[in-house]
Amino acid sequence: MRANRDESNDIEYPGTLRVEVRSTTDMFDDAVATAEEFETKSEELSDATASVLTFDSIEQLREMLSTQRLELVESLMTASAVSCAELADRLDRAAPSVLDDVDVLVNAGIILCHHTDTAPGLSVPYEQIVVEYTLQPALSEESDSAA
Repeated sequence: MRANRDESNDIEYPGTLRVEVRSTTDMFDDAVATAEEFETKSEELSDATASVLTFDSIEQLREMLSTQRLELVESLMTASAVSCAELADRLDRAAPSVLDDVDVLVNAGIILCHHTDTAPGLSVPYEQIVVEYTLQPALSEESDSAA
């Protein structure tokens, strides 16, 4: 696990962030199952555990992880940045648009923004980000009623 580089906040992050598209019902069922699992186990999270960021639709996922935002995340996974201005220079983008993207990604928990004298200001706390989206045929009303 990677620790948040801000010494005032010793949060540990798993090595993987899993991004997925699932229905609200599936998300709720998973949350209940996870809560029940943690109630029965008292051990800490292992390195194999992943953080999960779930979206209701592929449209929400595409809006959050646009091509430019993915490039920004990939750049921060390669090397942290001291500021949005430095990151904008690195990406050859306008600073205001990079700042907007950073705000969205910080609020989603994908990147961290630090304010310390010893650590870079922006980083990704994950070693990898895995995006999962399953395509399957839609069930028609006829096949639903036949079941």
